[in-house]
Amino acid sequence: MAVDTIDHSTGKVLAYVLGDHSDDMFLKLKQLLEPFGISKFYTDG
Repeated sequence: MAVDTIDHSTGKVLAYVLGDHSDDMFLKLKQLLEPFGISKFYTDG
């Protein structure tokens, strides 16, 4: 399963991790997004 982040203005995937929807996977994804200065996170559920 993949957890990803999409730039809604361009439709491009900024980062993703392969794994379940656990806290650990979120923290890995959050670390990958640090260079983009993203500070708010929303889920699809």
